[in-house]
Amino acid sequence: MYDYELVFDAAADGHRALAFSAFGLIFVAAAAGMLLWQRRFPAARSNSRIAFPFVFGGLGVLWTLLVFTSTGGEYLRLRDALRSGKYTVVEGRVTDFHPIAGKSAESFAVGSYHYSYGDFQVSAAFNHSASEGGPIHEGLQVRIADVNGQIARLEIAPEPRAAAPRP
Repeated sequence: MYDYELVFDAAADGHRALAFSAFGLIFVAAAAGMLLWQRRFPAARSNSRIAFPFVFGGLGVLWTLLVFTSTGGEYLRLRDALRSGKYTVVEGRVTDFHPIAGKSAESFAVGSYHYSYGDFQVSAAFNHSASEGGPIHEGLQVRIADVNGQIARLEIAPEPRAAAPRP
């Protein structure tokens, strides 16, 4: 039996992609600034200049809503699965580990379960690669709460330390 340490829990980490979805609000603010500028300087108006802030701001709102709902939905699905116990426990040693190389994703297997993820994938599931300080490596003993192939919770067993040489 292993004494696992929790290193990731989607329910406890919250909606980690919130800042990414809020990025669109920068465009909304810029559009509002353009509208204020046009209001203050009426000579700067033309048909194309009047429409541009509305299109620009509309795309910012659309971005924010789409990204927030897609990432928020994933977070809620993982959180609810963890709370209700509707996940598969995958336990064993990491095999077939492939760290990120270029634009490829990091991947590994535990028994017959295969996982793939990358640092730049927007996800509520675990996606912290070894190249960025993530804990996964070949031979590591892990316990995973798997929700439809995604890592909703990750626990690792401490690795035995080499005994210090005796004098």
